[in-house]
Amino acid sequence: MNRRKFISLASIAGISTTFAEPSINGILADTWARDFVMTVNGKLRIGKLGLTLAHEHIITDFAGAEVNQTLPYKDSQAIEKLLPYLRSLKESGVSTFVECTPSYIGRNVKLLKALSKASGINIITNTGY
Repeated sequence: MNRRKFISLASIAGISTTFAEPSINGILADTWARDFVMTVNGKLRIGKLGLTLAHEHIITDFAGAEVNQTLPYKDSQAIEKLLPYLRSLKESGVSTFVECTPSYIGRNVKLLKALSKASGINIITNTGY
Protein backbone atom coordinates (compact mmCIF):
# COMPACT_ATOMS: atom_id res chain seq x y z
CA MET A 1 0.00 0.00 0.00
CA ASN A 2 1.43 3.37 -0.93
CA ARG A 3 1.29 6.48 1.24
CA ARG A 4 -1.53 8.14 -0.71
CA LYS A 5 -3.79 5.07 -0.38
CA PHE A 6 -2.98 4.76 3.34
CA ILE A 7 -3.83 8.41 4.01
CA SER A 8 -7.03 8.07 2.01
CA LEU A 9 -8.15 4.97 3.94
CA ALA A 10 -7.17 6.50 7.28
CA SER A 11 -9.21 9.62 6.46
CA ILE A 12 -12.24 7.53 5.55
CA ALA A 13 -11.89 5.58 8.80
CA GLY A 14 -11.71 8.83 10.77
CA ILE A 15 -14.75 10.30 9.05
CA SER A 16 -16.75 7.12 9.53
CA THR A 17 -16.03 7.21 13.27
CA THR A 18 -17.14 10.81 13.45
CA PHE A 19 -20.48 10.01 11.84
CA ALA A 20 -20.86 6.53 13.32
CA GLU A 21 -24.18 5.27 14.49
CA PRO A 22 -25.20 6.35 18.00
CA SER A 23 -24.38 3.00 19.61
CA ILE A 24 -20.69 3.33 18.68
CA ASN A 25 -20.60 6.94 19.81
CA GLY A 26 -22.25 5.82 23.04
CA ILE A 27 -19.50 3.28 23.65
CA LEU A 28 -16.86 5.96 23.11
CA ALA A 29 -18.70 8.33 25.45
CA ASP A 30 -18.90 5.63 28.14
CA THR A 31 -15.14 5.11 27.89
CA TRP A 32 -14.43 8.81 28.43
CA ALA A 33 -17.03 9.00 31.19
CA ARG A 34 -14.97 6.54 33.21
CA ASP A 35 -12.51 9.40 33.69
CA PHE A 36 -9.35 7.29 33.95
CA VAL A 37 -6.46 5.90 31.95
CA MET A 38 -4.64 2.67 32.64
CA THR A 39 -0.99 3.08 33.62
CA VAL A 40 1.56 0.35 34.29
CA ASN A 41 0.62 0.75 37.97
CA GLY A 42 -3.15 0.67 37.46
CA LYS A 43 -5.92 3.21 36.96
CA LEU A 44 -5.15 6.93 37.06
CA ARG A 45 -7.78 9.68 37.05
CA ILE A 46 -7.48 11.81 33.92
CA GLY A 47 -7.23 14.93 36.09
CA LYS A 48 -4.00 13.55 37.61
CA LEU A 49 -2.15 13.17 34.28
CA GLY A 50 -0.48 16.57 34.52
CA LEU A 51 2.18 17.52 31.99
CA THR A 52 2.39 14.53 29.65
CA LEU A 53 4.98 13.44 27.10
CA ALA A 54 2.71 11.83 24.55
CA HIS A 55 4.94 9.55 22.44
CA GLU A 56 8.23 8.31 23.84
CA HIS A 57 10.44 5.22 23.68
CA ILE A 58 12.50 4.49 26.76
CA ILE A 59 14.19 1.34 25.42
CA THR A 60 14.11 0.10 21.85
CA ASP A 61 15.71 -3.03 20.44
CA PHE A 62 15.44 -3.24 16.67
CA ALA A 63 16.41 -6.92 16.50
CA GLY A 64 12.79 -7.79 15.68
CA ALA A 65 10.36 -10.56 16.53
CA GLU A 66 12.21 -13.25 14.65
CA VAL A 67 15.28 -12.92 16.91
CA ASN A 68 15.50 -14.54 20.34
CA GLN A 69 13.58 -12.30 22.73
CA THR A 70 16.00 -12.66 25.62
CA LEU A 71 16.56 -9.10 26.77
CA PRO A 72 20.15 -7.91 26.21
CA TYR A 73 20.25 -6.23 29.64
CA LYS A 74 19.29 -6.83 33.25
CA ASP A 75 16.44 -4.74 34.61
CA SER A 76 18.68 -3.49 37.43
CA GLN A 77 21.21 -2.18 34.89
CA ALA A 78 18.49 -0.46 32.87
CA ILE A 79 17.00 1.14 35.98
CA GLU A 80 20.41 2.44 37.04
CA LYS A 81 20.94 3.98 33.59
CA LEU A 82 17.42 5.33 32.94
CA LEU A 83 16.21 6.48 36.35
CA PRO A 84 18.27 9.71 36.43
CA TYR A 85 16.64 10.80 33.15
CA LEU A 86 13.13 10.13 34.45
CA ARG A 87 13.89 11.93 37.72
CA SER A 88 15.11 14.89 35.69
CA LEU A 89 11.83 14.88 33.76
CA LYS A 90 9.92 14.79 37.05
CA GLU A 91 11.94 17.75 38.37
CA SER A 92 11.12 19.60 35.14
CA GLY A 93 7.39 19.20 35.79
CA VAL A 94 6.59 16.10 33.72
CA SER A 95 3.98 13.91 35.44
CA THR A 96 3.15 11.32 32.79
CA PHE A 97 5.12 9.54 30.08
CA VAL A 98 3.38 7.60 27.28
CA GLU A 99 5.74 4.74 26.33
CA CYS A 100 4.98 3.64 22.77
CA THR A 101 7.49 0.83 22.20
CA PRO A 102 5.65 -2.17 20.72
CA SER A 103 6.18 -5.81 21.51
CA TYR A 104 9.20 -7.41 19.91
CA ILE A 105 11.35 -4.29 19.82
CA GLY A 106 12.07 -3.96 23.50
CA ARG A 107 8.87 -3.29 25.44
CA ASN A 108 9.41 -4.46 29.01
CA VAL A 109 6.37 -3.71 31.17
CA LYS A 110 7.99 -4.96 34.39
CA LEU A 111 10.84 -2.52 33.84
CA LEU A 112 8.39 0.30 33.07
CA LYS A 113 6.51 -0.42 36.29
CA ALA A 114 9.71 -0.35 38.35
CA LEU A 115 10.81 2.91 36.68
CA SER A 116 7.40 4.46 37.29
CA LYS A 117 7.44 3.61 40.98
CA ALA A 118 11.06 4.74 41.47
CA SER A 119 10.70 8.01 39.55
CA GLY A 120 7.18 9.03 40.53
CA ILE A 121 6.25 9.48 36.86
CA ASN A 122 3.05 7.86 35.60
CA ILE A 123 3.90 5.60 32.67
CA ILE A 124 1.28 4.54 30.14
CA THR A 125 2.19 1.87 27.62
CA ASN A 126 -0.18 1.99 24.69
CA THR A 127 0.63 -1.15 22.76
CA GLY A 128 -1.29 -4.04 24.19
CA TYR A 129 -0.76 -3.96 27.93
